[in-house]
Formats: sequence, structure tokens, C-alpha cells
Amino acid sequence: MEELYQFNTLGSLMSGLYDGKKTISSILHYGNFGIGTFDQVEGEMIILDGIVYQALGNNTIRVADQDQTSPYVAVTNHNADVTFEMTGTHSINEVEKKTESYLTSRNLFHSIKIQGHFQSMKVRMATKTASGTSFDVVSANQPEYMQENISGTIVGFFTPTMFHGMSVAGFHLHFLSEDKKFGGHILDFTSEDLTVEIGQISKIQQDFPVNYENFLKQEIDFQRVSGIINIAE
Repeated sequence: MEELYQFNTLGSLMSGLYDGKKTISSILHYGNFGIGTFDQVEGEMIILDGIVYQALGNNTIRVADQDQTSPYVAVTNHNADVTFEMTGTHSINEVEKKTESYLTSRNLFHSIKIQGHFQSMKVRMATKTASGTSFDVVSANQPEYMQENISGTIVGFFTPTMFHGMSVAGFHLHFLSEDKKFGGHILDFTSEDLTVEIGQISKIQQDFPVNYENFLKQEIDFQRVSGIINIAE
């Protein structure tokens, strides 16, 4: 069982607070596995084996610089408490349903790592946007890409419903191809042969950008933000 470290909340991000306040180098002190985004929501963050990858809107992947910053990130040291195989063709809904059946409890956070081959993988990437722009506008303009016959790793988390707003309730998953050339926030996939690992998380450390004046003064409409999370994530 591991500890989840989270900087800021997804609800705060969705309300338009995109200024990066946590450096990549400091994020890696808390774990080697996770997801998030970058300053001004410039791309999707995938943390795998202690390396931080940036999936950009032009459909490229780069290794992030240590001094880059993030407005929102969730990271842990993933260790599998449960591992199972899924052979044959399955939809994303089938994979998530099967994975959920293996969770220790739907009231606990879990890290999710899925490796294997996919008939198709559809992702999207946030593009650089100035703070203050509502995330539903960002979401409406995000580029989407599809790759077929691709192998790689899914990185993400399961969040209990009671913590919706801190993160997105249910599964929040990013993808990185085996050759590190394709990835992003997962919209859909069709799998072939998969190995699914689930890590139980027993503790959460939640940090807030306490020196970020815009965060301290922001009036967050939770109902509106919750709806944006449901649409965007």
C-alpha cells in the first residue's frame, strides 16, 4: 500500500487556474508514477518509471525539463497488490468494469497500470491556454488523435466518488506508447492482450498553492466545475 501525493485539485484546474506552481524536480520526490498537466495546461503529463513525459497538442512526446512546472499533478510509487490478465478483444468500458471488480474497495484510491497491445487507442492533449479561460473552452478545442495496432502503458488512478473535485471520480487514465512517440489523455481504446496492475493507496498527502494569489481569491462554483470535469475527463 502506497501514499498518493497530489498538488492542487482538478476542480481548481477546471476553474481556470493554469499557472504552474510545482516543479517537475520537486514532484519526483513523491513518486515515480502519475499523471497531471503542465503550466498553462500545455499538454498531458505521464510519469512512468520516474521519467516525466509531456504529450503535446502537435502529437509529439518529449521528456519534460526538471524546471518545468505544473498546476496539478497526482503521483505515487506504484506497487501492484493485484495483477490479472485480459486476453482477447475488449472495449475500454469492459476493461474498466473488470478492473473495478478487483479493487479492494470503491472507497479507496488505487493506482492503475495496464500494459499490453491495443487494436486502437484514441487520446487527446490540452493545448497551451492562458489562465482564466474556462476549461470547457479548452476541452472544446483539444486535438484528438488515433493510433491503431500499438503497444504501450496506461498510467492512472481510480478515485472514489466522494473525492470528485479533488480528482475525477472513477478512472483517470493517460497512455504512453512503448516507443515513447504517442500518448495523451485516453478517450477510448480497444484492447487485445493486457496485464492489469492495481495498487492500493492507504494515505493521501494533499498540497495547495498557498502562495498563489489567484487560487486564494478564486470563487469556485463546484456544481459548474463538477459538470466540466464530467465532460472533459
